[in-house]
Amino acid sequence: MNGGSIDAGGVFVGIARNVHRYITHVLANAERRSEVFSRSRIVVVENDSTDGTQDDLRRWAAASGAHIYVSADAVPAEHFSTRTERLAYYRNIYLREIEKSEYAGFDYVVVFDCDNVNSGSIDNEVFADAVRFLAQEEERAAAFANTRGFYYDIWTLRHPSWCATDCWQDVERMKSFTSYTEAVVNCVGGRQIRIKPTCDPIPVTSAFGGLGIYKRRYLLGKQYLARDRDRSPICEHVSVNEQIACDGGSFSFSRRWSLVRPMNTYIGLGIGPTTVPGSRSISQNVGPVGSQRSFEFSRRRRRLAGDRGSNREKQ
Repeated sequence: MNGGSIDAGGVFVGIARNVHRYITHVLANAERRSEVFSRSRIVVVENDSTDGTQDDLRRWAAASGAHIYVSADAVPAEHFSTRTERLAYYRNIYLREIEKSEYAGFDYVVVFDCDNVNSGSIDNEVFADAVRFLAQEEERAAAFANTRGFYYDIWTLRHPSWCATDCWQDVERMKSFTSYTEAVVNCVGGRQIRIKPTCDPIPVTSAFGGLGIYKRRYLLGKQYLARDRDRSPICEHVSVNEQIACDGGSFSFSRRWSLVRPMNTYIGLGIGPTTVPGSRSISQNVGPVGSQRSFEFSRRRRRLAGDRGSNREKQ
């Protein structure tokens, strides 16, 4: 028992590979966040690390029965043709873990990245507020972190006016009539907007941003995928969130958008290590665009062509 402020169980899950530089801070933050719940566990799936991460996790797991280290070395990363296929496979290991009967008393699953995104300082009360927000309505399945500055995680994002389609598939289409760099700047960098810090959460159909809180029941029976129905590459988070959308009984994604009520996933609840709240209306509440963007952002967008988000497909 944690004696946390929320009388519910929370299981924290993540995947790790060669994150020795960050993992101690990340796990300490996960433990601090877990104090929000009255009971908690932390599960980390690791594979093929060569930088000391495995030793870090063994020591961490030995310190508490609530710390669970799952080694996935039996299926090496080289087994997969793309990085996203690898990520999907290892993420599915923790999905199968949380389906075990011993987790029946856990209401929430917190998915976290094990790198620098989650190594900074955190605000537990803001995190707790996000959990309470989910608890207010049965249909609210997940809430995702926002970040200070420009929201970066565009490949995981689906929103009808902000990012309705796969940004990298859009790049492939656009580069037929412009340069690859210009396509990346527009389809990826152009969507990395600054969200005002004074607005309500944004209903989305998918997001991640390094940290997400799910109601456990929505993840049961789900599977991360690396390809869509057309066999095109897809972000593994999008694949799971699309499956969750189908769990609304007679409601589909499109019907949810047509109803005057929240969708099943939200962004901008200020639950990340460096976060701000979200927005009610993208068109009215985003930060400056076009020529008003900072020089730093313009440079960063143009570098996207060099380290394409679909490096997830190549690394």
